[in-house]
Amino acid sequence: MARNIIIDADNPLFKKAHPILLDIFWRGIQSANTGTLMLVSALGIAMAPVSLAMVLFFKGIHLIVLLGAWLLLREYISEYAPFDIALVMLVALIILYKGIYGELVDIALRVLIIITGGSYLRWVGRGYLSGTGFRQWFVMTDKMQALIGTLIEALPFKYRNEYNKIMDLYLASNEKGNEEKLNSLLDDYDFEA
Repeated sequence: MARNIIIDADNPLFKKAHPILLDIFWRGIQSANTGTLMLVSALGIAMAPVSLAMVLFFKGIHLIVLLGAWLLLREYISEYAPFDIALVMLVALIILYKGIYGELVDIALRVLIIITGGSYLRWVGRGYLSGTGFRQWFVMTDKMQALIGTLIEALPFKYRNEYNKIMDLYLASNEKGNEEKLNSLLDDYDFEA
């Protein structure tokens, strides 16, 4: 039995399980309780300051290097750039841009779910399940994949259990017998159910 790298999207077992996990998720979203979808989205927004703090922490080394370079070279920089503080702030913003942008998109998607009472999410799910190109592409973006990961708890019990059963077997696929169980489960999955 080959050892799987669990978090590798190129893992053949993940490539086999991922469409089924998405199918289960989007079918569950269609029957999810509106209040639960809104609550989980609101909790995600409430956690946004923690996420932003993590962005700052993980980008901290870049900011430290920037600050150190500025402190060492500030006299030289100020000769050529009269607005050296503004320049340093601009570079810091560029360093933080991707992380901050990602958090703002996540908050915007969650606000959209709350404002529409989950209708937006159900619309995306119907498009994914029907094979609509844009919505299938949108579901596969990093931002939607992250959102899906946090909305699993909003699924009705039946769908959440089915999702967790496959995901648990996938995550334990390096243990003896689990890969075979997972392959059997995936081979028998009915997309029309």
